[in-house]
Amino acid sequence: MYRHVNEVLEDAECYAMHAGRDRGIVELADVKLALHAKDRSGFCQVPGREVVTELAKSRNKLPFPELNRAPGLRLPRDPPHSTLLTPNYEAFPKKAKVEKTEGPKEGQ
Repeated sequence: MYRHVNEVLEDAECYAMHAGRDRGIVELADVKLALHAKDRSGFCQVPGREVVTELAKSRNKLPFPELNRAPGLRLPRDPPHSTLLTPNYEAFPKKAKVEKTEGPKEGQ
């Protein structure tokens, strides 16, 4: 809280100095302008209760994914690319097959 108030007052002081007032003389309009600028740049609007309720209802309609029946970790089966535990590398990369091509024939 202290940091937020300090930043707002420093910004208000900069606005006051830009308006031609001496350092340390801050008016209410400067503070309001600093608050408005801070609100627009650093914070986002919190969605209303109705919006959050609708989002929760739509999300809760989806069933949980089916779990593995094997012993061990119970992780969702599908889709495997959506879990963070799938390997994204190959320990022994497959060698690409090189096709033999015939070179240019001599005499042509």
